[in-house]
Amino acid sequence: MLGNRHESAPILGDKALRAAINNDYERAGQAEKTRVSESTAICQCMQVTDHEIEEAVLEGVRTFDELQERTKISSMCGKCEGQVRILIHDYIRKHF
Repeated sequence: MLGNRHESAPILGDKALRAAINNDYERAGQAEKTRVSESTAICQCMQVTDHEIEEAVLEGVRTFDELQERTKISSMCGKCEGQVRILIHDYIRKHF
């Protein structure tokens, strides 16, 4: 079980770490401790979610280009660019 082994955190991405922790809880018969965060994939090509965009804004991202550099969002087909720009703006207004 991962438990308190925080040394795993830098190696695994946030999604992978959360999935591993939830899996450990379920195998230990403690499914009530699992945490599920409903999110929506905004960029289908790169599987970037609204939560990841919000987190990036909270961590200092202020422009589409900064977000794209960080997440590779909208780097394949580009169909989500308009929605991404709106979300960045909305999250900046929400938090700052």
